[in-house]
Amino acid sequence: MRRFSLTVIAGVALALLPLAHARNSEPVEAKVDALAFIAGSWEGELFGGRGQEHWIAPQGGAMVGSFILTWPDNDRRIYELLLIEQEGEHVTMCFRHFSPGMELWEAEIDAPLRFVLIESEPKRAVFQSPDYAQQPSRFIFEVNDDRSVLSVTVQSTDSEWNIKDGFEVAYQRVHN
Repeated sequence: MRRFSLTVIAGVALALLPLAHARNSEPVEAKVDALAFIAGSWEGELFGGRGQEHWIAPQGGAMVGSFILTWPDNDRRIYELLLIEQEGEHVTMCFRHFSPGMELWEAEIDAPLRFVLIESEPKRAVFQSPDYAQQPSRFIFEVNDDRSVLSVTVQSTDSEWNIKDGFEVAYQRVHN
C-alpha cells in the first residue's frame, strides 16, 4: 500500500510540473522576428461582435498592432493599440484599450498593460504579465499549419497563476 501511495504521489507531482513551470515562468530569450507568424490582417467573431486585428511584420525589433471590435448596431466600439518589442534578450508586449474618441479604458492605470514572452515556438507564443493582479494576465497566440487561422487565447489567473477564466478567438486571415 505504501509503495502504491508513493507511486501515486510521484505521478501527481510529475503531472503538476508543467503547471508549476507555467506559474513561475521567466521570460525566454527570443527575437521579435520569431513572432512574424502573427503579422497580417485577421477577422473573427467575439462577444457577439466582429473583431479585426492587424499586425505589421517585424521591423526594427518591433511589431505594431491594432484591434477593433464592433457590434452590428455600430453604436459600440472598442479599440486597442498593441506593441511587441525587443528589450535586450527578451520580448515584451503592451497595449491600451480605448473607447471612441480615444478615451482610455484603464484611465486609472498610468501605463499600458504589460506582458513578457514566456514561451516561443515556430507557431506559438505565450505572453504573461509579470504581476498576477493585472488582468488579463496571459495571452496565447497560435497559428495553424497553413497559417490561415490565428487563435488568440486570453486568460485571467489567480495569485497562484491558476487559470480563473478566459476566452479564445479564432481569427481568419483576410490579407497577406
